[in-house]
Amino acid sequence: MKKVLLFIALCAATILQAQTMNVEQQSVAAGELSHRLAVWAQGGMSTRLELIGQLSDSGYTPSGCGAIGIGYQLGRGKFLLTTGLEFLNLNYTYSRIDPSPKQHYRPCHLGYLQIPVLLGMELPDWYWQIGGKLSYAVMQVGNETVTPFRIAPAGEIGMTFDRWSRPSPVGYKLAFFAECGLLGEKDSYTPRWIKEDFSIGLKFTVAYEFRK
Repeated sequence: MKKVLLFIALCAATILQAQTMNVEQQSVAAGELSHRLAVWAQGGMSTRLELIGQLSDSGYTPSGCGAIGIGYQLGRGKFLLTTGLEFLNLNYTYSRIDPSPKQHYRPCHLGYLQIPVLLGMELPDWYWQIGGKLSYAVMQVGNETVTPFRIAPAGEIGMTFDRWSRPSPVGYKLAFFAECGLLGEKDSYTPRWIKEDFSIGLKFTVAYEFRK
């Protein structure tokens, strides 16, 4: 009986020591910096709302949107920072009914170069990030004249697939994103209308981690 108890005690001590070493290794790894090159693509729906100057007989119909980007990701423990350069394409249709009554449609297509700065946390199976994007208009198809610069609060939350891709330095993420851009518009009737665009959809990211 004493030998059985001694054997159980030795097993318990071995398991406890292994768990302690594992926690220590995780604590050391948590302090290490991770540098990654990331590329991403996203797609969904976008529309626009007028904060000032909305007419009762006019409105916007949602349409598709998309973006591609390349950037840098910095990780330290659970902390994750993402920045880079992104091209965003927004689409929507402006409609208005005149006294005839006749409905007029005006498709609008906008393209922006964006610099995103997103902060968040990365866990074993999921992650989240929030932040903002500074945008500059480089493409415009339609009658609306927007101001060149745009500021967009943005966020994303989704799944990470690093657990299944190890020990490869390449990791994958799939997330739901939302973005709301604030911008001004110069119009012949109103000197400056403040508007916002809103887009939601899915984002897929591939990141390569530089290792020693």
